[in-house]
Amino acid sequence: MRQLILDYARQQLASKRGGDWHRATWNEAEHAIEEADLIRILAIEKALIEMSESDAPMAEAMAAHLYAGQSVEEIGEVFGVSSRTIVRDLRKARAWLKLELRDFEDD
Repeated sequence: MRQLILDYARQQLASKRGGDWHRATWNEAEHAIEEADLIRILAIEKALIEMSESDAPMAEAMAAHLYAGQSVEEIGEVFGVSSRTIVRDLRKARAWLKLELRDFEDD
């Protein structure tokens, strides 16, 4: 799911492929994503990559939560750690992302 979202965002923003044009079928128009949201998706991915360089488990937990929609319990089972550890990692990851993405906050 993560790769699909990122590929879609990159494809839509690619100017050499008419990224600033909006070609849509009836169904696509119903679920169109704004350019600002596509840019935000790519910024989140960049921040997650940077996060993984300093704390890989925290970045993996946040990616599982954001992209796969997994619950704290599910992430804990996958990584073999307690729910408390996942809650702590997600709290730290949210703070990290908030700092990294402060330019995208609504005024």
